[in-house]
Amino acid sequence: MKEPSFRKALVEFTHRLQFASHVLPLLENERITVKICTNNNEELTIVMSEKEVSLDHENRTVPSVVVKGDLPALINFIEGKMKLQALQKSEKLQAEGKYRHLLKIESLFYCCPLKEAIS
Repeated sequence: MKEPSFRKALVEFTHRLQFASHVLPLLENERITVKICTNNNEELTIVMSEKEVSLDHENRTVPSVVVKGDLPALINFIEGKMKLQALQKSEKLQAEGKYRHLLKIESLFYCCPLKEAIS
């Protein structure tokens, strides 16, 4: 079985967030950029605002928050399965940025979870 890609998970997250009217007010009048890095030095930046959700594939944007860690923990965070603070506490992820931005991105990712297909 192929290991999940954090890039694919982020693309799916951007699609979920664009239609998440219940959490978009968290981004009112604000633009947050989150650089996500694996321990293998893969990185991708997501740009989020009330009107725009996109990926910066060249990582040209200066990030508000940097999240780094092992791939399974990153996938769990991106898919909304685990909260950022819990992953930080267990030392599976490290996050840097203003505390209010960390709380905001935790809410955004956790409130837009991946809906698993029910068999």
